[in-house]
Amino acid sequence: NLMGVWGADRDAVWAAGDGGTLLRWDGQAWAAEPAGVGANLRAVWGTARDDVWATGEPQGTVSTVLHRDGTRWQPQAVPALRFVQLTWVAGVSVDRSTLYAASGSDGSLVTMAGGGWSLLPSQGEMFGCGVLAGMAGVPGGDVWAVGASCAMRRRGGSWEGIAPAPSSALTAVWGSGAQDVWAVGVGGTLYHWDGSRGVEWAPKPTTQTLRSVWGSAADDIWAVGAGDTILHYDGRTWEARRSGGRGVTLNGVWGSGRDDVWIVGQNGTLLRWRP
Repeated sequence: NLMGVWGADRDAVWAAGDGGTLLRWDGQAWAAEPAGVGANLRAVWGTARDDVWATGEPQGTVSTVLHRDGTRWQPQAVPALRFVQLTWVAGVSVDRSTLYAASGSDGSLVTMAGGGWSLLPSQGEMFGCGVLAGMAGVPGGDVWAVGASCAMRRRGGSWEGIAPAPSSALTAVWGSGAQDVWAVGVGGTLYHWDGSRGVEWAPKPTTQTLRSVWGSAADDIWAVGAGDTILHYDGRTWEARRSGGRGVTLNGVWGSGRDDVWIVGQNGTLLRWRP
């Protein structure tokens, strides 16, 4: 199963998944890259082709945090996570020296700033996020995290809860800017922040659980999820797109632009959309 996808450009795309799976698209073909670990990976993200991160389930008492420096993947020793048996399900890099990762177990966050790591135990619980599932950075510097019927945002150096809270658990988040943030979740939930409040989209175009969301702009957003669900937003409405009927859960979506979008999912599913 592939759980996440991210790229630096159309010829540098990575997918991460079960059993330490790391795949790279070089513009011509997908090829496996050695991870050096056997843990199930749950997220991949970065800032450039020589600054890519992957996280996942723990290996015994060691948290799984990997970094690719442009040549190879290497496990990272994170003193703050020693003996912390948490699964890191999502992350975002603000820049090369600052990143955040979220735990899917208890709302904890781990941060790296200036080369130093810090653990924020159960940080999400302060804002009703006892379980976190997705993270994203948006242009302008805000960092968002979403989870079990909650959304929170880091702005100006501190975290704050977003109201009103969504009625269902959220799994992923993406934004084109501070006044345009979308989160997706259980039962086809589509939750939109317009800069002043959060609103759930109705009627829902699907009741399937959505697992990932990404866009190239405010009028070009993709969401994917269970039951081969693929949705697209054109700035006015969400519409279902045909996926081929494989009957699998689609877990991740990312694109290099409007004309090049990758989707990954169960059973090694790799889909590419090009107009």
